[in-house]
Amino acid sequence: MLTLLSGMAMTIAAADELTSMLQQAARSKQLFEPVAYKYRALAHRVVGATCQQPVCAPGNLNISRDGCGNLCYGWQLCCAPEATCKDFSCHKGFVKTSQEDCGATSCTKGQCCEPEATCASFKCGEGHFKTSTGGCNALKCPQETCCDQEATCTAHVCGAGLVKLQDSTVGCNDDSCSDEECCEEEASCDSYVCPTGFLRTSMKPCGKNECQKSQCCTKEAVCTDFQCGKGFVKTSPGWGRHGLIVKHCGKIECAQNQCCTDCSEEKKEFKDKKKVRKQAYKRGLKDREVAKIAAAKANNVWQECKKKR
Repeated sequence: MLTLLSGMAMTIAAADELTSMLQQAARSKQLFEPVAYKYRALAHRVVGATCQQPVCAPGNLNISRDGCGNLCYGWQLCCAPEATCKDFSCHKGFVKTSQEDCGATSCTKGQCCEPEATCASFKCGEGHFKTSTGGCNALKCPQETCCDQEATCTAHVCGAGLVKLQDSTVGCNDDSCSDEECCEEEASCDSYVCPTGFLRTSMKPCGKNECQKSQCCTKEAVCTDFQCGKGFVKTSPGWGRHGLIVKHCGKIECAQNQCCTDCSEEKKEFKDKKKVRKQAYKRGLKDREVAKIAAAKANNVWQECKKKR
């Protein structure tokens, strides 16, 4: 076939016809495709072909319209490989989004790349905190790239003198918590105010956020519960506007002299109070009432003492 081609004086039309035959032969596997293009180029060389004829192999682009003269061997002078995004390097801040051909001998950023997403604007959501503001190497950032599980006060151990906040589910916006975020000063009995009828008997820390009455206070002793013993009677404080007056001892235990009267001394006291009462009657109504109550009290005690004899 080479001998036939070298001896013929063909026109461009004849060359194109030969080219068409060679292409058909290549498609029908009678010729390898690269060999078909080689003979096509050779046909154009013989007749003075130009690059205007489509002589480029697949994956190549026609880059010239000039004549080839006697040096035209087809795609070597007329064609160049077509660029693809597969070989394109995206600039910093962009990610590759295509592997397609670019239709030119070089690709552009707009054909192959798009702006890279960053964690800077990513919303981590409840229970997570942001660990990065950098790029994600993708068009959309996944949570695990930008965020991490937030630590809570539940597992935090407070330092000496501190106790955990009552709400231990508070998030710390980090992978660990601090005393400042999770703890407060331990409550202590030294600042606890005991209610009426109780006395503060402890100054110790309570081990909690708040102290309880049972930790800091003890019920104040009253004479009502005191046993006077032989030879003594309980000294009644008398009756007030709202009923019997309960005498508090100011301690957690009462002393005998706070609640009791020695019967051996009561007769003299009773006589003295009767004398005081007589004097009060002379001074006026107010003193009379006071003296009357005092005398009645002394009389009650004296009567109790007589029962003991």
